[in-house]
Amino acid sequence: MHVEVRIGDSVIMMGDGGEKWPPFPSSLHVYADDVDATYARVSQAGGTAVQEPQRKGGDPGRRGGAKDPCGNTWWIAAQMD
Repeated sequence: MHVEVRIGDSVIMMGDGGEKWPPFPSSLHVYADDVDATYARVSQAGGTAVQEPQRKGGDPGRRGGAKDPCGNTWWIAAQMD
């Protein structure tokens, strides 16, 4: 089984693990127009907070992270400059 998720103009395909292809957690990095609103939606959908959206050092973006129920970490970012 697999699922395709459309985020903006991008499609991400995810699938179940199996005997030949065991499951493993991964990290994904996606850009959003509004990182704070997207991060809030992740929490409402059952995601577990990893890092509140913030801007660090000379980074031109704000980034936040959350884990989904399968253990994948999603990093959500928005360019600020």
